[in-house]
Amino acid sequence: HPELELATTRLLDSIRYRGFSALEFARSRADGRHYFLELNTRTYYHNQLFSDAGVDLTQIGFLDAVGLDFRSV
Repeated sequence: HPELELATTRLLDSIRYRGFSALEFARSRADGRHYFLELNTRTYYHNQLFSDAGVDLTQIGFLDAVGLDFRSV
């Protein structure tokens, strides 16, 4: 959904947010439009799958947020 990608980018840019996020939208049955429901700024349980595979997204996000080179992790 390109329109949701654009809405998400605009919202995150407008609040100058940088980091992990998940935005939830709902599509109205009445008018077919998507409406913003919530913004979650946490990582999710399935990130453990990445960690188990040797990619620690939480650590990478932290290092990036504090300006350290995460590519060496």
